Amino acid sequence: MPRLFERRNMAGMTLIRVVPKSIMETSAQKTKTQAPAGYSTVCPYLVVPSVETALEFLENVFHADVKDSFKGKDGMIMHGEARIGDTVIMIGRANEKWPAQTSMLYVYVDQVEETYQRALQFGATSIMEPKDQFYGNREAGIKDAQGNSWWIARQIEELSAEELQRRLLESGM
Repeated sequence: MPRLFERRNMAGMTLIRVVPKSIMETSAQKTKTQAPAGYSTVCPYLVVPSVETALEFLENVFHADVKDSFKGKDGMIMHGEARIGDTVIMIGRANEKWPAQTSMLYVYVDQVEETYQRALQFGATSIMEPKDQFYGNREAGIKDAQGNSWWIARQIEELSAEELQRRLLESGM
């Protein structure tokens, strides 16, 4: 039997969608992940000049748990993994075939200011000092020694889609 789903769009109109049972079952099956235990479906993967430097930064700034690291013939770590909260970040050493690439990551933390200060102490440069944003987060931005940008945030306000849209327009964006 089909199910009805009701929701409001941004204009406040009520939308009704009929979803056949076969599609619902397929959608439910898609929520299962093929990721190994302890990993999310999507894992950030950084390619950096020094895996050691990246792991040390994550451990000191975000209190990450270093999971694994695997060394090559030269004794250097070729692949490492660290867990921040519920996410495993994979890190690979750059080489000719896979050159270093800078990335941008957004990390929710308990204390934005403290995390921001720790990052600066461990060699990061400031992109943005901690500040409350119109979309309900307090956030700061830093760039690590290998060029990756990290946005450090804490939700301070839960907003409806309508309120977020209103504030976005008011901000001039």
